Amino acid sequence: MESLSLLKQWCDALLEYRVEKLHPRLDGALLCPACQVVHGRCGELVYPLLCLADRTGEARYLDAARKLFEWSESLACDDGSIYIIRCLDDNDEEARQSAIDSEIESRKTALFSEKYAEIQDDSSKFKVDEDVIDTIRFTTPVYVAPSEEETSESETSGEETSESETGEEESTKEEKSSESDESEEAVSEASSEEESK
Repeated sequence: MESLSLLKQWCDALLEYRVEKLHPRLDGALLCPACQVVHGRCGELVYPLLCLADRTGEARYLDAARKLFEWSESLACDDGSIYIIRCLDDNDEEARQSAIDSEIESRKTALFSEKYAEIQDDSSKFKVDEDVIDTIRFTTPVYVAPSEEETSESETSGEETSESETGEEESTKEEKSSESDESEEAVSEASSEEESK
């Protein structure tokens, strides 16, 4: 039925914004993604959720309707008045970011648990034969951790290498310096010859 499919699509989209474990006074409500506010009329989603629970038999819709109704009821006072939830600071970026990070982590954990459960189910299809694994031999080591002696030797050779590199640099500088001195002498001799002519 097309209308039921559309109702399910809308309700599923709205339930993505359901507040859970953020604050007891807000649990079950819907947090508006556009303005980060819980709008009072979100309680009107109770009836469509109950219809879906009845038509599909899915308990999650009944649970969402029950929590949303409880949230709506929590706004009512003993004298018949209703609490008004008002945003005192409409730009609390830190709280907003904290709520977003918390929701992202919650969804990541849920997705990981779901995928891990699938992998565990698949792993039961394979049987590991320990006798076969014991016969496997590697001809070349995959990785050999260096011993303490090798580590200290490589540190020492590193120091020697840097010292020899420094010595080579100094000798190269000396050679360049002597070459430039020779070229300067040749230039001065040539200029003195020209002056004497």
